[in-house]
Amino acid sequence: MILIISLCSDKLSEEEFVRPLVSIVGKCMVKQYTKVTKKDLETATHIILSGNHLQDNKYQHHNWSWIKQYKKPFLGICAGMHVIGIAHGSKMVKATRIGMTNVRVTRSGLLPQGKYEAYELHQYGITLPKGFIALAEKEGLLVMMQKGNIYGVLFHPEVRMEKIINNFLSLGSSA
Repeated sequence: MILIISLCSDKLSEEEFVRPLVSIVGKCMVKQYTKVTKKDLETATHIILSGNHLQDNKYQHHNWSWIKQYKKPFLGICAGMHVIGIAHGSKMVKATRIGMTNVRVTRSGLLPQGKYEAYELHQYGITLPKGFIALAEKEGLLVMMQKGNIYGVLFHPEVRMEKIINNFLSLGSSA
């Protein structure tokens, strides 16, 4: 089962950040991040951490220690990438960006190398966590990263970049 973890503090934001993911993924389970159980993590084959709106930063103070031990495919979108970074010792960096942008993928991961148009909506970026590789950067800001089956994208692939989510879902589970 695919588990989508909502980083939204309110249901209205889920309409913008979670519902499009559910439309792409299809059959899945959605849980708000404060309600995820150990059983949810054990039964999930893949996890997607959603993005959220610009002023919703409560997730930054949650205990994300379980992420370092998680071995199944994991995708963090925007705030979800922040969470992966927080769990792996990254620093948050101020980086407000809103709108369409061109992203140049320099190392193949969920996308082959090349230029792509992506939608950004974030106040922060992160430094590259130890053990991760940068797949794409934009103006000195890390926008895509990977470590094994763990991926982070700072932009929103649920907006015009569904291929990233579909490629992620095609990854086999290693645990």
